[in-house]
Amino acid sequence: MKLYGIVAAISLIVRTFCLPDPFECFGNYAFWINLVVEAPIHFLAYKLVGIIYSRGSFPLLGSLLYLIVYCAIIGILW
Repeated sequence: MKLYGIVAAISLIVRTFCLPDPFECFGNYAFWINLVVEAPIHFLAYKLVGIIYSRGSFPLLGSLLYLIVYCAIIGILW
């Protein structure tokens, strides 16, 4: 459980500070677009991970898969 917490914290830091803003091309509207689209992106990443990961079976793997899928979605949007 301790390792899961570390990976979850690293995942949060990467998602918040290291990934580009895929909506920066919209200029002043990027902030508002992020507010609207961020929740569906998280939901989509969660559902995609759920296809291959069974909730609670191995939390470390789930956290890593979520980060990978979230990064892939942001990369596609960027």
